[in-house]
Amino acid sequence: MTAKSIDQESQRELANDYASVVLEKMESNKKEWEDPLTGLRNRRALMKEAVESLIHRIRDGGDCAILMLDFDHFKEVNDIYGHPGGDQALKQMAQIIESSVRADDRIYRYGGEEFTVFLENVTMEVAQVIAEKIRKKVEETIIEINDKKGKEVNLKKTISIGFASTKQLPNQESYSKEILGNIDPLKIKGLIEKDVLEPLLKMADIALYDAKREGRNRVECFRG
Repeated sequence: MTAKSIDQESQRELANDYASVVLEKMESNKKEWEDPLTGLRNRRALMKEAVESLIHRIRDGGDCAILMLDFDHFKEVNDIYGHPGGDQALKQMAQIIESSVRADDRIYRYGGEEFTVFLENVTMEVAQVIAEKIRKKVEETIIEINDKKGKEVNLKKTISIGFASTKQLPNQESYSKEILGNIDPLKIKGLIEKDVLEPLLKMADIALYDAKREGRNRVECFRG
């Protein structure tokens, strides 16, 4: 083997090693932001991406909305069919939600049997329509799982949804394109998370509680 061929072989090995490192880093980043069960983005991703979208909307105009969704009586699925069956149901629930929203809407697994949908540049009326579309699609879809003995079982389940819009925030006038321009860029994300995103999530969660209190399988808007 010549010195030239040895050098080429070394370069190929270095390139392969570099590619492996890049792939490992990409996989690590994916795990950091993705829910391993459903393949949806996770709560951590929601907090990061929603803040970025809210800043963008404040600068360019338009409202955002958040839907909080909860799988009705999910504990019964786990208790009767086991956690593997519950996992199957959650995966299919995620797929149903994905098939019911607009291409630019973002879906997250918020935790447990709760999901969140972030709607950008949307009116409250359109947010209501999207939420109702999800609710109806879940109600009409048969969820196929296996019970504890591996037998196939068909389930009909429902979902409760609460939503809130940035239009409903009591302090929305505190943040405008002009005001953002006067805030230290390093502090903007923290302020938007604290003063806009967290209150918006709380409002949507209150609306979700109202939906469950009113009998489940329904959509409720935050009423203040």
